Amino acid sequence: KICNFSTNLASLIIFFFLDKIIWSIGIVMCIGQFCGAYIAAHMVIKNGEKIIRPLLVVMSMSLALYVLYQNYS
Repeated sequence: KICNFSTNLASLIIFFFLDKIIWSIGIVMCIGQFCGAYIAAHMVIKNGEKIIRPLLVVMSMSLALYVLYQNYS
């Protein structure tokens, strides 16, 4: 997590100084990430591993298929 945070922070600093940040998209993505984290945290507390593990697999496969579709269509 520290490596991920460090690279994201470095990217943010570089894009900020190059004036390449699209703030409207970034703010929407930030709100979505916070909402998703909030919902996921409550799901884990309430349902535990029995729902999170299958959900993680389904979402990962969905995103992988989406990326493949976008790249090869």
